[in-house]
Amino acid sequence: MTNAKKLRTILTNGFQVIPGGYDAFSMALVETVGFKAGYLGGYSLAASITRTPDWGFITQTEMINAAINSVNAVNMPIICDIDQGFGALSNFARTIHAYENAGVAGVHFEDQFFPKKCGMMPGRTVIPLEENVRKIKAALEIRNDPDFVLITRTDSQATEGLDGVLRRFDAYLKAGADYGIYFEAQSEEELRIVAKEFPGRIIAFIADIPHPAHPLPFGHLPFAVYEEMGYAGVINCAAAFGAAHKAVKALYQTMMDSGQLTLAYFQEHCCTYFENNEISRINDWEALRQKYDML
Repeated sequence: MTNAKKLRTILTNGFQVIPGGYDAFSMALVETVGFKAGYLGGYSLAASITRTPDWGFITQTEMINAAINSVNAVNMPIICDIDQGFGALSNFARTIHAYENAGVAGVHFEDQFFPKKCGMMPGRTVIPLEENVRKIKAALEIRNDPDFVLITRTDSQATEGLDGVLRRFDAYLKAGADYGIYFEAQSEEELRIVAKEFPGRIIAFIADIPHPAHPLPFGHLPFAVYEEMGYAGVINCAAAFGAAHKAVKALYQTMMDSGQLTLAYFQEHCCTYFENNEISRINDWEALRQKYDML
């Protein structure tokens, strides 16, 4: 079964929680814990690979290389953020083709102008509705596998209000997008309105820290609440990157401040060499070497 078919099947079979990661190892942890699909987001990739903000600085090549490594590392399907497609319509079409050929299960893209900005940042501008409809239709034409999942995201609420979000989702889904991503809710009521309007067709995109665009508690509801509302699933885009940032910085700061790395700190805060090797599947590789008597 292709990765695209796996993803389409699990989304069709019911509500899914899809954690975000930022490299092959973090995707392996998503799979190890037991989730059925993972997500690679542009925000985390831009920061981890290039140390740039999510302003469209990171290139298609850099992002797709991370996707290829991650796809090859796990057996679960992966959804990839492709920003707005890295340029004009022709660039977007080439991006769809490239990600499908890379074994990615599905992609999501937003209706912003190029260069884009992270959905949590002010100053975002959106392309005309009709232009994004053309992009969706082009993606449907360029993909070879009808199971390859196309997810569109609208960033229009800041300029067009909730009515604009509903109008755009309606047009995008009618144009052939498999799912939409909703990210800009200002209240739990708005979350419910969008889910009710398009039951089973929208994925909630959850912010990772308290933020003016996602104030607590409605931006961090129990996953079951989103399911009850009628969402197809939840993607948590960058919490893993934030967790890694905090933990690794604390490690380095402890080393700097104390002049050592104590055994007690290591045991409390770090996975061991052996635990890391286990996630890297060292036993599988060793068994293969032994089986065929080779280095």
